[in-house]
Amino acid sequence: MAGAVQPVTESDFEARIQQAHMAIVDASASWCAPCKVYAPIFERAAGQHGDIAWMKFDVDEEPRLAQRLGIQSMPTTLFFLHGKLAGKVPGALRPPQLEDLVQQLKGHGHHH
Repeated sequence: MAGAVQPVTESDFEARIQQAHMAIVDASASWCAPCKVYAPIFERAAGQHGDIAWMKFDVDEEPRLAQRLGIQSMPTTLFFLHGKLAGKVPGALRPPQLEDLVQQLKGHGHHH
């Protein structure tokens, strides 16, 4: 369903990222307080930008995926364009910061 954050696993991550024109991924952990603050901000942004694939995973449940993506702190937001990592921002973003990054991604997404 559009505008919702979909959980991803190591096994389907690559395929899902390749299918998406633009994707934004929230790498979090259940024990991390900033992650709890960030989750609803991320969800809200997902609802506002249905043209982007929004995904999330728990670093403890998907340690190899976290390692492959070089996650050092939680939460980390990853931005993908045409299946390639376009940006990685650690820390819980405030709504205006996340919106700015979304607009930057969209700006790059429309240049061919």
